Amino acid sequence: MFGTPSLLGNRVYVPDASAGLQILDVSNPASPVSVGNFDSPGMAIDIQFVGNRGYLADGDQGFAILDLTDPTNPSVVGTYNPGVFCISSKIVGNRAYLACGDAGLHILDITDPANPVKIGEFVPVTSDGFMWASKLQVVGNTVYLAASVFVAVDVSDPANPVEVSRWEGGYTADCEVVGNRLYIAAGWEGVLVFDVTTPSNPVRLTRGPSESIAFALHVDGTRVFTDSGLVDVSDPTAPKLMG
Repeated sequence: MFGTPSLLGNRVYVPDASAGLQILDVSNPASPVSVGNFDSPGMAIDIQFVGNRGYLADGDQGFAILDLTDPTNPSVVGTYNPGVFCISSKIVGNRAYLACGDAGLHILDITDPANPVKIGEFVPVTSDGFMWASKLQVVGNTVYLAASVFVAVDVSDPANPVEVSRWEGGYTADCEVVGNRLYIAAGWEGVLVFDVTTPSNPVRLTRGPSESIAFALHVDGTRVFTDSGLVDVSDPTAPKLMG
């Protein structure tokens, strides 16, 4: 397994890099059954769902929109492949927001899913010239982009995205926004928590590095699941590794 599995109904879709998209029936969770595969041309990394559509970040082959009407046999509706490495996506209305490695943030109009059209892009400037965008969250007109630097980008005009704030404490790999709290997987810095009531003026709540190493996360109340264990963030100033 390469990417993060995603659940749709009683099916789990597993992005599996060059092996494509694996599809499992988990009607009986104790005994998952393989029911299909989509052999994507690139490296299947991440998939999002809206209705019966799947939105696949396909690595070096960009981004694909899939028809999942027959969930065991996805078919391609449209693709976007400008020669960038697409790692993840978020879909909001008729917009697709893509985290594209060294190409930063790409914004697509997917009104016509057979013909996704880029309408904007943003590449954060870094002090050492290295930039790699991996995950993102979209809240209203703000995109939070986890990259070599963490940036909040105003996309109210998608053709002209504007950076409104950043955190430069190290590489960030993942993020999630819950209410007015931003949770960042900051690698060796662990889980960081910010108050983003005002996206242009984020306030760091975490005083120092947390006890965990975090390159991926999922927030559930006062708990954050990371790739190194469960982190208690009931006190956001001092996240603690629970196990």
